[in-house]
Amino acid sequence: LSSSALRSRSNVLPDFIVIGAQKSGTTTLARALGAHPGVFITEDKEPRFFIAERNWGRGLAWYEDQFVTAPVGAVRGEASTGYTVAPEFAGVPARIASVVPNAKLIYLLRDPVERIQSHHFEAIHWGKQASRPLAEIVLTDPRYVDRSRYGYQAQLYLEEFDRSQLLIVFTDDLRTRPQAVLDEVFEFLGVDPGQRDPFAVDVHNARSE
Repeated sequence: LSSSALRSRSNVLPDFIVIGAQKSGTTTLARALGAHPGVFITEDKEPRFFIAERNWGRGLAWYEDQFVTAPVGAVRGEASTGYTVAPEFAGVPARIASVVPNAKLIYLLRDPVERIQSHHFEAIHWGKQASRPLAEIVLTDPRYVDRSRYGYQAQLYLEEFDRSQLLIVFTDDLRTRPQAVLDEVFEFLGVDPGQRDPFAVDVHNARSE
């Protein structure tokens, strides 16, 4: 696309990004947000655009294409859990800031040990990890612990974004009081919580997706 075409499409970049954490209920949250008439979530929930080893090389036009079907006036967003797995995928916050510096960020946090256990179970289920004791895996594969180092991951974003742009949400709260949590998220995004679907959250899946 020409530079003029890119400029004409600049209004289709995301207004918010759910940045993780993996296995903390981001799929549940994304579905609930997408059920609101004023919110658009990308068809592929995890575009992973800002990860250099994934889709960054496809270019900005490819990323914009993920949002072109958003209704006029809708708040646009995506949810890629790979955005909080530093240092495995480094430089993500800076890339996001370079493209959408005013984006609002939502970080969904689960009990760190439960998250590691769920991560381990999924890796074995899909054949990505040999079936070995979890204690052994944690000691030999830093990726499991890094994804649960929430303070470290959040600090990388706070070096690029103002604290007011980052909303921390807890998986247990989403499970036990989903409507209150969704109201908080919708208010953060600047959409009317009163228009949400009160039956949009399957709280039984909030811990695993």
